[in-house]
Order: sequence, then C-alpha cells, then structure tokens
Amino acid sequence: MRNDASAACAVRHGRSAPERQRGAVAVMFIGSLIVIFGFFGLALDLSMLYNRKVEMQNLADTVALAAATELNGTALGVSRARQRAAERFVTLPGTVVGGVSYQYSTRTMQWSDAAISFGTTPGGPWLDAGSAAARPNGLLFVRIDTRALDPAYGEVGTMFIPVLAPEMKTTSTWAAAVAGRSAIKVAPIGICAMRPEEIRNHKGELEEYGFRRGGAYDLMQLNPNSTTDSVSFLINPTVAPGAVGVQPAADAATAAPFVCTGTMAMARVKGGEVVVSSPFPLNQLHTSFNTRFDSYSAPCTPTSAPPDTNIKEYKYDNGSVPWMSTTPTSQAAEPSLA
Repeated sequence: MRNDASAACAVRHGRSAPERQRGAVAVMFIGSLIVIFGFFGLALDLSMLYNRKVEMQNLADTVALAAATELNGTALGVSRARQRAAERFVTLPGTVVGGVSYQYSTRTMQWSDAAISFGTTPGGPWLDAGSAAARPNGLLFVRIDTRALDPAYGEVGTMFIPVLAPEMKTTSTWAAAVAGRSAIKVAPIGICAMRPEEIRNHKGELEEYGFRRGGAYDLMQLNPNSTTDSVSFLINPTVAPGAVGVQPAADAATAAPFVCTGTMAMARVKGGEVVVSSPFPLNQLHTSFNTRFDSYSAPCTPTSAPPDTNIKEYKYDNGSVPWMSTTPTSQAAEPSLA
C-alpha cells in the first residue's frame, strides 16, 4: 500500500510541476512586454523631441547666416539684417509652408525682432534690435535665439514620459546660433597714398588717393616719376583694428598664408589702428602673391587658396613684348564715382 501511495504521489507531483512552470513564463513574458513597450514609447518621445531640436537649430542657423551677411557696422546694415531675418519666415507663393517651418514641415512660424541681437564679438555682449540701430558701429555679429519666438514652436507632446512624470505631458526645446565674419577679403598689404585727395578729377580721369581706378601698378616701383621710394607696409593679418595692448608686427612667415588667400583674419579694417611694419617684404612674398594668378609654390595650394576668378593674361604683339612696356597713346578711362 505504501508503495502504491508513493507511486500515486509521484504521479501527481510529476503532472503538476510543468503547469506551474508554464504560468511563471507567461507572467515573465507579460512583464517583459510592458518594459519593451515602455522603451518603445520613450524612444518615440525622445525622437520627436530630438527632431524638434534639429528643426529649431536649422531655423537659428539659417536665419543667423542670412542676417550676418548684411552687417557692416552701420545702421543700414542692422536694418537689412533684420529684414533678411524676417524674409526667411515669409510664406512662399504657391506653397503652404514658408521659408522656415516646424513639426515635419507642416506648420509655419512668425518672426519677431526679439529673437535677434547684435554684438561686436562672437561672445557678445548682445544688443537688442533697437539698441543696435542706435549704436551700430562695430556690430558685425548676430545671434538668433528661438526662445524669443512663440513658445509653441519648441513644445512637443509626449506619450510615455507622463507615465513616469505626470507633469511632463509636454516638453520643450530651443536653439541659438551666432554668425558673423571671421575674415575679410583684403590682402595684408598697405600702400601710402600718392596724393592726399581721396577723390580727384585728374585731366578728365577719376583718381583715388592718386591711383587710377582699374590701372595696374608695379608694387616694387609705385612712384616711378620721383626719386623718392614708395612706402609700403605689411599688416598683421591676425590683429583686429583697435586691439588692446601692445601687439607684435607680423613677419613674412606669419603673413604668407594670408597673402596666398588675399584675406585677413579680422571682421573689418576700420574702427581703429592696425599693426604694421615697413616695408612690405615683397622679395619674400612675391610667390604668395602669384597664387592670385594661378601660379603656386609653398605654402600656397590651389585647395586652400584658389586663384582669383577675374584674372586675365595680357599680351602685346603676340606675347613677344611685355604688355606693360608699351606706353599707351591716350587715356581710355572715363571719370566715374560708381
């Protein structure tokens, strides 16, 4: 009898153990689904928030770049910068969305001058549009902050985050961008004026500081009709006008890359004194100047310093005689202030 009971007990236990195991797996599976769906919901919320952040950043970047191109340190430049920023929000003809939009390009935005500010450096301090118009000198950088626009533009409705934080049924994001000139297309060479007059009519031809507009000049002999040598200067291309403190003069090695590109690492050449040394070391930098005419040697390369687009090779008598050696018979230029 004991053996039979033991066998029966063994049979009962052998049949019920798998049933309890299957129930535990079902509970674990349901729990896993909750976690998986939770992660899916969180990923969806975060992806929508990230997309809105990208939309806001694109808005700030494009508007800042459009406005910065107009800045020139004048009240007119500030006015045009504000106009360019507003134009980015204008609805295009025949379309539903304007130049800038959000929520996957389904909704338009309205511009506000409160979102734009101006500064003399990329780090500020920043002046609002009204203050900038009254004091425009040196304002060559613009900052766009989307927080000053309608707050709804940055708001994103969430689905899963409120489960963990009920107060966060909506969350928001914003973006800011700064734009301005970091270089100017001016070669770091300075030449003394041949005459003090800024503009004069010389025998029916316009001159500027004694130079003929459109004329070609030998940089090594700028004053051929006098025994006095011409005076030239090497400008330090990395020190902005009016820099505080004693600044070192540039040497040929420092200036060579800037001569190659015909630029200086400053936003403007007005507004203060520039650092110079005299004379301009043409004997060391003439090969850098030649890059403007598509002739290269170290340290210049076509990639970093492409040649000027308006260059032209002048030849006289099929190239057998240098063109500058021929004295023109008459003047062809007309006076003009344009």
